[in-house]
Amino acid sequence: MNPILITVIILTAIGLLVAAILFLVAKKFKVEEDPRIDDVEAALPGANCGGCGCAGCRDFATKLVAMDDLGDALCPVGGNETMNKIAGILGKTVAPSAPKVAVVKCNGSCENRPTTTNYEGYASCKVKASLYSGDTGCRFGCLGCGDCTRACKFDAIKMDPSTGLPVVDESKCTGCGACSKACPKNVIEMRPKGPRGLKVVVVCNNTEKGAVARKACKAACIGCAKCAKICPHDAITVENNLAYIDAAKCKLCTKCVDECPTGAIHKFNFPVRKAAAAPAPAPAAAAAERPAPTPAPAAKPAAEQPAPKPAAAPADERPKFVPSRAAVSHSAYPETGPAARPKAAAKPVEIKPEPKAVAEPAVVAAPIVEKTVEVKPAEPVAEPEVKPVAEPVVEPKVEVKPAEPVAEAAPVAEMAEAPAPKPRTRKPKAAADGETPAPKKRAPRKSKAAAEVAEAAAEAPAAEMAEAPASVNLLGEEIPAPAPKKRAPRKPKAAKPAAAPEDRDDVIDLDLFSGGEA
Repeated sequence: MNPILITVIILTAIGLLVAAILFLVAKKFKVEEDPRIDDVEAALPGANCGGCGCAGCRDFATKLVAMDDLGDALCPVGGNETMNKIAGILGKTVAPSAPKVAVVKCNGSCENRPTTTNYEGYASCKVKASLYSGDTGCRFGCLGCGDCTRACKFDAIKMDPSTGLPVVDESKCTGCGACSKACPKNVIEMRPKGPRGLKVVVVCNNTEKGAVARKACKAACIGCAKCAKICPHDAITVENNLAYIDAAKCKLCTKCVDECPTGAIHKFNFPVRKAAAAPAPAPAAAAAERPAPTPAPAAKPAAEQPAPKPAAAPADERPKFVPSRAAVSHSAYPETGPAARPKAAAKPVEIKPEPKAVAEPAVVAAPIVEKTVEVKPAEPVAEPEVKPVAEPVVEPKVEVKPAEPVAEAAPVAEMAEAPAPKPRTRKPKAAADGETPAPKKRAPRKSKAAAEVAEAAAEAPAAEMAEAPASVNLLGEEIPAPAPKKRAPRKPKAAKPAAAPEDRDDVIDLDLFSGGEA
């Protein structure tokens, strides 16, 4: 049989056997699941954000099905509408809850909180918080690395480059709380959204004392409790040098916002109030305020009219017109407008002549008189003579004491004992006639060692042989004199023995050079 066919049959049989075993195990250990879990999961938004406190929407659906009463359970993304739909599926009741939104409790912008250090590591708030307190003097503020923006799945929070702080878009924020969990400094808080989105929040997280917090950030809460004193609803409490506003008690009166000396309390989504316009005056009051028209004066004859005046003063000297009261618009009241007023004749303006300038008397300068000044030469100053004072020189007294006797040296004769040299003889010179002459005797030579010892003994000074002083008196103190060193006697050099005449063949006969004379 073909081995390939055998292999295919064996593998097929193993697969069928394993499938049968798995089927039997699945039937035996099958877990019954409520079919409503699938329906509840389908009703959820499926964001899997974890804002409900569960691992995901499937886990939250299982939890809702197992609950006897939904109570205050809330899907932060779906809100009350989604929870009402789930309550209808399960046949349970749910309590309505206020929607929440993320609020950044830090106002430490670049202007309010100056930078003290420069961080150049990995851009993460968790890493930065584990290394040190931050780039500024406030260790409670935002670190500005953007972990909250990366944690948000709805793109509802972004970093503002001008302030270095995160900004929340409440229209996109679902209140899941992912950004609040990602912040290591707990700067982001989940607060009720409030009616129409209105809310009042203390935008600070610093719990240090007022002077320290104010030094680190200009907009920090200093814990002065002025806001708590002025609040009429008892919604503000000050604990650990930091004020907190209870959203359930706050009635949005905004009195605390105006009372805060550092501007740490902010109001959100409040409409901007326009400046109130000044009320228009009533018609009767406006008519009463206007002065009565003055009748025009009668024209004077030409003879009585004053002479024409010279030209007006220059523009710099003309008096400026300053209205005594606010001008009133007559557009609303045409019957009292300029057309209804009689025109008054213009009065001539009297121009006073300018005062004549009076010439001041000229100042006559006095004649300059030169004075001669005699300058006498300075007298020489005699320098004082300085005579040197000779100080007496004290000569030290030296006392010489006799030294101990020194052993006499051995006699020179004993030291100079040496063997006498052998006399040298010359070979006799053969005479011409055959006669042998008598040998000549020479004086014996002295050894060199004996000669040196004798010379040294003769030349030795008598001072060396004298006794040395025993002590020396130096500056009034007796100092013992050092003992003289004893020199060992010199050993005489051994004289070389003279060679016998018969033993020396190389002796040069000096008589050959002297002509044979003795």
